[in-house]
Amino acid sequence: MAEKIIYRHNVMDITSLDTFFRVRGGFNNNIRDVYFVRALGECHDFLEKIQEIDKRMGMESLKGKIRYLRIGELSSIPGEDKIRMYAHMYDQWKHNKILILSQVKKNDLLNETIAKALLKVEEIYRHSKRNVSDSILRNFSIKLLFWLEDKAGLCFHNWSEKSCIKILLENVVKEQEYMFGYFLSLLGCDVLLLENRGDVNIPEEMEKLSKTMILGNYGTIKLCQYVPPVQEKRRDEGKPLIQVSKIPKRATVVVNDGKIPSPIYKREILEEKSFEELAKMASSIVMITVHGWDDNAIGTGSGIMIGRKGYILTNYHVVEGGKFYSVRMEDDEEIYFT
Repeated sequence: MAEKIIYRHNVMDITSLDTFFRVRGGFNNNIRDVYFVRALGECHDFLEKIQEIDKRMGMESLKGKIRYLRIGELSSIPGEDKIRMYAHMYDQWKHNKILILSQVKKNDLLNETIAKALLKVEEIYRHSKRNVSDSILRNFSIKLLFWLEDKAGLCFHNWSEKSCIKILLENVVKEQEYMFGYFLSLLGCDVLLLENRGDVNIPEEMEKLSKTMILGNYGTIKLCQYVPPVQEKRRDEGKPLIQVSKIPKRATVVVNDGKIPSPIYKREILEEKSFEELAKMASSIVMITVHGWDDNAIGTGSGIMIGRKGYILTNYHVVEGGKFYSVRMEDDEEIYFT
């Protein structure tokens, strides 16, 4: 049994964006210092400041010094298959007290930490709101698990209690989104809510979980989607190419190094599998960067690699509209292009 980690919040005042990104939470005697802060309004050079932070923190993340992510939107769970998959995870956890995720690589200490954080967040959510039924609480927690893997899963590869993870959540307006930020802080992340358009309206018990920093008056600036930097590789170095086959609602990305012939399937032996069944076959997590017709990156998303033949399963909305794609695989520094 791993020793219990205690997360101590906001032990020092954070008065600027630079301070938030400069501070590195200590870890002593199983006590980890983390920060959960709301940055309100816009400073005079707000857009340039965020762009500079993205560039600087992105490069530090690429070098392995920290892990950095800016999340622009927390979407609903797409599709019934995924809803059933995360509902099954949650129900199994409630039944046998063991939480097993589909995309975050198995790590007993991390899984135990996630389970404890989920219990803590459920407790606060139930106490701070009236008439929260078990069904409402279940749906809320299922959403947290989905957001964790879909939006922040790559931050938890090779996770340890000493990992330095910085996450920005943009313009959080709902209680559940706010509690997702707190949930991440219970996993050892320093979380900044970038509330440049207005502060979130939440019960007092929830509000006390975070500290505030005033950047200026509220404004209307809309940030572009954050695209992590990659170590560019020449496309003619003999590395595997990636072929994208678009299928309604999902997409399959195939890595072919030229040594494995494209398989020929007879229609009658094809059998559709649910997302949950495919997730169990996953051998790796990948980050997909989508490049538009001007060759610039226009978005990112994650996927799961299935089997040894290089099939990658992702949601259709991730690759929709792309001219070509670059893929980085877990524990592999190479970038593979279409």
